Parts: sequence; C-alpha cells; structure tokens
Amino acid sequence: MLDLGFVREHLPLIEEKLRLRGMDPGEVLGDFQALDGERRRLITEAETLKAQRNRAAEEIARLKKEKKDAEQLIAQNKEMRTRGEELEKQAAEKEEKLRGLMASIPNLPHSSVPPGKSPADNQEIRRWGTPADVGRAVAAIASGAFPFSTGNVVYVDGGLNVNRL
Repeated sequence: MLDLGFVREHLPLIEEKLRLRGMDPGEVLGDFQALDGERRRLITEAETLKAQRNRAAEEIARLKKEKKDAEQLIAQNKEMRTRGEELEKQAAEKEEKLRGLMASIPNLPHSSVPPGKSPADNQEIRRWGTPADVGRAVAAIASGAFPFSTGNVVYVDGGLNVNRL
C-alpha cells in the first residue's frame, strides 16, 4: 500500500501512472482529496478542543483552589469533551474510508516500464531458469517425496542460488 503522505504530495504523478496502466484515476482515487481534507480538518478541530479543555481544566483547578464557583466552566468542559469525542469518531470513520481507498490503489509502474493497457502488452526483459525448472520443483513437492518440508522456501531460479563449493 502506498504511503498516505506520498499520495497526498504526488497526486498528479499517481494519476499519470494510473493512466499508463489503463486505469481511470477518478475511478480509482475517488474523492481522495475531499476525504483526506475532511479527515485532517476533523483531527485539527478535535485537537484544538483538547487544548481548550486542558486550559479549562487548569482554570477549574485554580477556581476550586480559590474556593470559587466553577460549575459553569465544568459544564462547558463536558460539552467540549462530548463534541471532541464526536469529532474523533467522525475522523476515525474518514480514516477507515481512506484506508480502504488507499488499499485499492495498485502499485505504480517504474518509469522504465513501457506503457500497456493489458498483460498482453508486457515485455519479458529477462528470464531466470526455465518453465521446466518450475515444473520439476512442483512435481517433486506434489509427489509426496518431501512429507516433512512444511515452512521451507523452495527457490526455483535455475540454480542461481545454489551454494557452490
């Protein structure tokens, strides 16, 4: 999954790369900017309320120490807490939607990759091993000749990683 900050800072690049993959950026990204902006606004507002509540709590403590009435300030602080909790809940909902959207963005092709609309447009640059190498490895594993080989990694690379004496 791409980093949220990267997507936010490089949105035009991501849109261009999606077009190169034959995808519609509007369909993939949806309302990313609006969703991200609203989430950030909600977080900022919730944090501002927390700071105001902290200052109010200090004022309440001061008033109580001086044996003065702090009931009105206490009531305001409770309202701010309720409003802050609502904002945090809304921000969490936006965060969840944003995570879903971010998970739907595919990997971006490297600049050296030629553009193509389908897998048929892919070009084979290099091949390690042969299809027969893969076939022999699959046949050996499927034959039951390795009954205690759970959790092992089988490299099928034409002998590239074989330890040489």
